[in-house]
Amino acid sequence: MAFEGCSSPTGARLMSALIVERNNCVRYHHTILFKNRGFDTYVVTTGEEAIDLIYSGKKFDVIVMGMTLPMMNSVQATRKLRIMGVDKMIIGTEVKGYLTYDNNNCYEVGLDRIYELPLTREIVASLHNELMGHN
Repeated sequence: MAFEGCSSPTGARLMSALIVERNNCVRYHHTILFKNRGFDTYVVTTGEEAIDLIYSGKKFDVIVMGMTLPMMNSVQATRKLRIMGVDKMIIGTEVKGYLTYDNNNCYEVGLDRIYELPLTREIVASLHNELMGHN
């Protein structure tokens, strides 16, 4: 399932985000946050769907991935995406106090950072600014 939108009135290229999340509420929350910040936003529910979407040729500026995905978890999906040559920002999200992975292992496979849920407008604004080169 993919949500597309956020057209630019100036015709400028929009930032794009792939949200990979199994929880409906978190998925909706992230979609709204990124769309409100001007991202063209796509949504899938599993690591396999993310791999398939990128394998089909879709490109994203940032991938936001829940850490506890069914079948192929976020560490496995990130590893595969990096092997496929994806060099864009990949971030993981996890429930506060429920860290299920060794963070060092997450970074070794290619996650750029991990945030506790819920993501906030400030976090998304910071990511947007970083991606736009306005550090």
